[in-house]
This record gives sequence, structure tokens and C-alpha cells, in this order.
Amino acid sequence: MPALLFDWNDAGFNDTVVPNCRNGIATQTKASIIANLLANGATDYGNRNILFIFPDGHAIGGWATNVATNLPWAGETPKWYSRCLQPPLKNK
Repeated sequence: MPALLFDWNDAGFNDTVVPNCRNGIATQTKASIIANLLANGATDYGNRNILFIFPDGHAIGGWATNVATNLPWAGETPKWYSRCLQPPLKNK
């Protein structure tokens, strides 16, 4: 069973005077990400909001596609991501 493990950065959701909202925007919360995971078939293992298990590869794939549509702010590509996925340079 595929799963996602979250190491939440709570400081990132408290970066303005609006508590628990990323960038001070009310819809950008951990709760909205968790609700989206659950709505797309994930199970919150132990109800701790850390480990989310999907029943199969199709379910986690569907969730991954859904993130770009329903949580575009959560799917922002970190700077390291594109560098890590680039093919290695060939030695000449």
C-alpha cells in the first residue's frame, strides 16, 4: 500500500499574524491538506495527521493529480525538486 509521511513545518503555517494559515490566507491550512487527502481515499493512520495510507497506486496517483487542481498552493515546487530530477551531466 502506498503512503505519504508528513513532517509538518508548523512555523510555515504560522508565518503571519493570522494563526495556522500559510501566508495569512485562511484556506491555506494543514486541515485543508488533510481533508483533501481523506477525500481522495487516504486513511489517517493512528489519527495523528502524519502517515496517510492509500489503498492502491491508482488512489495515490489520483490524489497527486488532484493536488494541482484543488490545492495549487500546496503543490508549489520547491527549488531543490527540479534540480534533483534533472538527468546527471555526462563527463566529457
